Amino acid sequence: MFLILNMQRTKLIILIVFTYVLLQFSWWAYMLVKLNAALYEQKIELANLNSSIDDAYQTKQNLDASLKLKYWMIAGEGLVFIGLMVFGISKLLNAYNKEMDLAQRQKNFLLSITHEFKSPLAAVRLNMQTMQKHQLDDEKRKMVITSTLLEANRLNTLVENALMAAQIETHNFVQSTTPFNFSKCISTQMQARALVSKKIKTCYTNIEPEVYITGDCISLSSVVFNIVENAEKYTADEARIEVHLYKKHKEAELIIKDNGFGIAPEERDKIFEKFYRIGNEDTRKSKGTGLGLYIVKKLVEIHHGKIAVRENYPQGTVFQINFPLVNAE
Repeated sequence: MFLILNMQRTKLIILIVFTYVLLQFSWWAYMLVKLNAALYEQKIELANLNSSIDDAYQTKQNLDASLKLKYWMIAGEGLVFIGLMVFGISKLLNAYNKEMDLAQRQKNFLLSITHEFKSPLAAVRLNMQTMQKHQLDDEKRKMVITSTLLEANRLNTLVENALMAAQIETHNFVQSTTPFNFSKCISTQMQARALVSKKIKTCYTNIEPEVYITGDCISLSSVVFNIVENAEKYTADEARIEVHLYKKHKEAELIIKDNGFGIAPEERDKIFEKFYRIGNEDTRKSKGTGLGLYIVKKLVEIHHGKIAVRENYPQGTVFQINFPLVNAE
């Protein structure tokens, strides 16, 4: 909050300084025009007193041309000066607006990450206390253990995303150059997700076998995981997920569809920005840190792929990801 207020104050100071400089320049231009007009009148008077009518007329013509040229010079320099000032101030304000936006996103991230870590930790603690204080039958004991493992996996995912984002940001992420079976990688990830998810009602997969690309199966599994998890978050009741993988024009094309709320066209480019989340963290109910889709896009780009988002009629979102095939001819 202090950072945002400080930046707003700085922005106000910049606008005040710009206004002051503009007013001073306008006053300088006015005085310069007035001075040139006074000199012109004096020279005309001297010409009328000391020269013949013909010479005085010629002198007046020369002075008129000279005065007009000076006015054009003042106007031209003024326009260039004002243009450069406006351009510089607009760039500066744009930079400040971006910094303020980033500061707000960082605030949202801190709020969300605090909640994201606190909730599973509280659940794990409660489960352990339940097992410690009560004699549970085998079925209930199994349920508590399963719940604890799910929360531990959730914590592990949060930590992995944070570490992955840090590696990407510092350019420490090392891409594997080994070909691997992308079909098998996606199938395994979707089977695991369907088993642990509490919200996926239908999980339809259409995966062409033996689709090989170059890269790392673990990091690209994270791409699928984050997109599917995002679909679950923004689905009202029971999620329907469709995953298609096939070869198309020397590329592996991965399509992930959901039946959620969808993403507005003006938000589709922003969702891949770091810490960006739709809405405000104080009022948003869905879980998340704003890192998932940022990691998705960066990992896709690291693997020389492309990602696009479009609407899934009648409702939902479609993510389309393309990677170069191994030895594509």
